[in-house]
Amino acid sequence: MVIKIAWINVGDGFGTQDISPLLEKHTDESVLVERFLPGLSDISGIIITGDAPDLVEPTSIWESDAISFVKTCLSTNMPVLATGYGMGFLNLCFGGGHLSLVGNHSEESMNYSHRVYVSPGSKSAAILGIGGFFSLNSRHKLGLKEPKRSTRLLAAAYSVDEGIIEGIESTEHSWVIGFQANLESCDENPKAFGNIFIGFVERVVNFHKLRHKS
Repeated sequence: MVIKIAWINVGDGFGTQDISPLLEKHTDESVLVERFLPGLSDISGIIITGDAPDLVEPTSIWESDAISFVKTCLSTNMPVLATGYGMGFLNLCFGGGHLSLVGNHSEESMNYSHRVYVSPGSKSAAILGIGGFFSLNSRHKLGLKEPKRSTRLLAAAYSVDEGIIEGIESTEHSWVIGFQANLESCDENPKAFGNIFIGFVERVVNFHKLRHKS
């Protein structure tokens, strides 16, 4: 059994060679991460990454195709995980606005981090095992401000100092979560955030088995 996960990279961020090991090590099933192209089918989950400063501009034809693709998958309650600028892209998929320029962030410094508060009552906190303050990497000059957040998404985490949304999740779906931090860089974030990948893979495997149940 091969479980396919669609990978959408909205900029010059991480590639499948970086994502695949993080997903594969959390299951005994065979996981195949495939880059998104129109027509991609028979998938059981979506992961969205990227470093895309052009998200402040109107979406391109490619982005429009990818948004339509995500919307179709969301209609089936498929698990979705977004990290980095992928979180902003997920917000677009739910009808929210584009990211805005923010201060006090640094995408040049590879070791830059800041305090992020994860709401204790959120799904994200339940997956992490605890809510509260965490030190997460912050290499972005664009951020999601409250007026641009989709009304269909909850702000699950935010930067207290800057007032920027750092985590979103859907109440309409079983497992749709996004974080502004680059969670792929595991050594830059608390170990608890590895639970995000564990939870995502578990949901993907369950989704696949339910879809292919004979």
